[in-house]
Amino acid sequence: MTKGPLLVLRNPSEQRAEAPEERPVLSFAYKHFDRTVRGIRVIGMWFREPGTLDSFDPCLVLLRPHKPVAIQTPCILRLSASYMFNPAPFRDEDHDQWVHREARAWAIICDYCAHLGLNPMRDKDLFRVRSVIENHLEDLIRIPPAPPMERKLIGEARLTLHDTGKTIETEVSYRG
Repeated sequence: MTKGPLLVLRNPSEQRAEAPEERPVLSFAYKHFDRTVRGIRVIGMWFREPGTLDSFDPCLVLLRPHKPVAIQTPCILRLSASYMFNPAPFRDEDHDQWVHREARAWAIICDYCAHLGLNPMRDKDLFRVRSVIENHLEDLIRIPPAPPMERKLIGEARLTLHDTGKTIETEVSYRG
């Protein structure tokens, strides 16, 4: 038998903790800003990477302003995908690449229009959504790292060092 540290884990309740893939990707309890612009509710918040507990990406969420969040499909624009909505070509981007990026951006805007109850075949609605996104890109970039979310206790750990007999106890938790 080896004389290494002994780690004992104990779950304080019989309930199974939620697996990371069961956790919601958005928590409307944590918002950086929430405003309504041109009939579209724009929320700056954090997107939790599916299957992880602590990987968050700033995002814009577009919703209908006067409908409960629970019955809507949110339109989520993550910071990592926001480059598509830069209207100017990038320095190292040729014309074909710029056209492809613009086509992808307009396809996303058509989907957003449909989810927001707007007409994706109407130019006025398409440009309204596009302008709301473009006007909030700077706000998206300025969203700070995710704040510490509520931590959920999932167990206790006790580490006993055989050499010194010292015992260290701590709670095991994750951001909820």
